[in-house]
Amino acid sequence: MSKQNTVFPSAKKYVANHILIPAGFVKGRGLFARHTNGQFHGVEFQASKYGGEYFVNVAFHYDFVPAITPLRKGLRPKYTEFSLLDFMLQTRLETLMAPGYPSSWQYSERTEKVEEQMEENTKNAIAVLDAFGARWKDPADFLRTVTPELIQENLQMLAAGKGPRPVEVAIGPWIFDYFDFSCCLALIAVHLGQLPLARSYLEIAKPISDQYSAKFLAELAVQFGL
Repeated sequence: MSKQNTVFPSAKKYVANHILIPAGFVKGRGLFARHTNGQFHGVEFQASKYGGEYFVNVAFHYDFVPAITPLRKGLRPKYTEFSLLDFMLQTRLETLMAPGYPSSWQYSERTEKVEEQMEENTKNAIAVLDAFGARWKDPADFLRTVTPELIQENLQMLAAGKGPRPVEVAIGPWIFDYFDFSCCLALIAVHLGQLPLARSYLEIAKPISDQYSAKFLAELAVQFGL
């Protein structure tokens, strides 16, 4: 194995030991995750399949909401077993940084240089998650930001190929699956005791569900009295 092939995992181990673990993160399923203030946060260093560069992903979820994709299969994994796509929201770090922040990072055989830039990435990722975690500390505030009407408007603009889309304007350039996101929002509303609002979010998911997903929605509605 060439030195270049060992630099990336070595740098990840370095930032894990020196920054991520002291900040409350643990090594999970392909990413680092932490449980803090009723939320799950994720940081992932994604190596390019072509080698020589990596990307940084961040993710956000509430701790009382199960991961929807595993839940469809009857599974409720711990947050340390979440994949990036199990989180309610995820995106590349650069989309949440100031313009000009690199979208990818190179690595070569210079271990110290990679550790230095990955240390910067890690501190930036934690700062971003801290900021959004504080902004969305109260899940009721999150629901007031992402209303059913806003999601419906977003879907209409998406179908028409128009922008900027209102959800992105409201919460930033996070990536989400519309079906899973609507289910997550419904379960947040259930947690807050707002059952009519929860039903409104599930209604959004119905037109974008296949037969298997429609069955899951029906089971979810029965389970939570919707």
